[in-house]
Amino acid sequence: MAWPLRNATTADRAAAAAERTRLLRFYQAGLNAYEGDRAAWERNMDLVMREDGTNPYYLWFAGGDR
Repeated sequence: MAWPLRNATTADRAAAAAERTRLLRFYQAGLNAYEGDRAAWERNMDLVMREDGTNPYYLWFAGGDR
């Protein structure tokens, strides 16, 4: 479900969409970890960390600095 962003520019909307995609990928990595699917976890976390490798929570979940 997408909620409208009031007074948002095209760039704001694109940034919000990219962040949402990244967050969903991070959640998927969590499910991969729960399921024991290490290869899928690594793929998803690699993408997340390439896009936002300075996020402290992502760093913690990934096991520290990468």
